[in-house]
Amino acid sequence: MPEISIIIPVYKVEKYICECVDSILAQEYKDFEIILVDDGSPDRCPEICDNYANTDNRIKVIHKPNGGLSSARNAGLAQAKGRYVWFVDSDDLTEKNALSVLSEYFDFSASIIKFNVNRFNRRIKENKKDVDNVFSGEADHKDICRIAEKACSSSLFPYVWRNVYSRYFLENNDLRFVEGLSYVEDGVFNSQAYFLAEKIIFLDDYLYVYRNRQNGLSKVVDEKFNYNYYESLVLYDRQRDENYRKYCQFPSDEYYKDAGKFTLEKIYQYMLIPRVYLCGDKNKFRLFKMISKSEMVKKAFGRFDINEIKSRSLDWWMLWAVRHKLYLAGHLICKHILFKNRSIKPDPIAFD
Repeated sequence: MPEISIIIPVYKVEKYICECVDSILAQEYKDFEIILVDDGSPDRCPEICDNYANTDNRIKVIHKPNGGLSSARNAGLAQAKGRYVWFVDSDDLTEKNALSVLSEYFDFSASIIKFNVNRFNRRIKENKKDVDNVFSGEADHKDICRIAEKACSSSLFPYVWRNVYSRYFLENNDLRFVEGLSYVEDGVFNSQAYFLAEKIIFLDDYLYVYRNRQNGLSKVVDEKFNYNYYESLVLYDRQRDENYRKYCQFPSDEYYKDAGKFTLEKIYQYMLIPRVYLCGDKNKFRLFKMISKSEMVKKAFGRFDINEIKSRSLDWWMLWAVRHKLYLAGHLICKHILFKNRSIKPDPIAFD
């Protein structure tokens, strides 16, 4: 039985998949298996995956109809044999010492091992470190609940690829990815996994390389408003809080304040509102009002006092207008001032 199973969903990545797999095969630590899940990829990826399997018996290939990222990860998890599981994205890389470092903690009985990430941008050819861990060392459930007080502002839950998981822990808690969810799959999964974990080890090491890819963001914002994206964020916001209430035995008001601030400043202002005013839908006021009147936004205003924001920028005045149900005023600030020159783009952080 291998010590770790590395699950790689594969779909339309023939440009990157070899670099990803080769970075794992080059690891000094060799006790692993790679599970390549071909999710019905229409390019040369199925052939590339089979070629790898034919040259290394540690590599398995699953060919399946396209079902999305969550479906592919679940399919790989069902076939995994390792003590630990690592979900690696097929366009990213692993640092050459990653498995050697991780293997030092395999006998620590941790539910999750979390580490830091480098971000690589081909265009500027440089590495940029991700935000450092909010904690270092071993954390039990009480520690995890305390760390989660800043879960949203520290982006604790997104990105499953910056964690490895005990397969026993996942199986014992029947933890799977929500299939059919097109966005924020990682956040929904981790918001449950973290609070169910008995022990998490937070490492300061940088073991993963996330590739910043410009996937045509302008095309995303120029098309019709993406209701799927909006509904996924609403689901994440609700599921995250439900998991906190259900599984955290040491709740704190600071968590709710942090969550409210994050929802208003990141999800609402920089992930949703720009998509309203930079999309092709004509009735932008209807969309703006729909989002602004949502339970998610109302809940956030109840948790976080926007008067704590020192800056009285146009963003703040827009929030003030919505807080006082002056939706038309908020709409006019967005339409005629903030997005008049189409210079503000949706913030790509947190859930890419």
